[in-house]
Amino acid sequence: MANINYDYYKGITIYDDGNVENELLSFYDGKINLDLNRDDIFYVLTDIRENIINWYPFKKNSEVLEIGGGTG
Repeated sequence: MANINYDYYKGITIYDDGNVENELLSFYDGKINLDLNRDDIFYVLTDIRENIINWYPFKKNSEVLEIGGGTG
């Protein structure tokens, strides 16, 4: 499971996808289980979204900066 790095989080949330963000944080912190069949949970966790820019011919070792990705 992934570890969440809070080193740079100052406790101020500017962008908010709603309650699903809090549920995801609790899930990744091991505090709750999630119903993965819920539409809002499926939307943010599905691997289908990982291919959004797979068409672009990135050079080897390229980096991408995602701005405004929300929970995605």
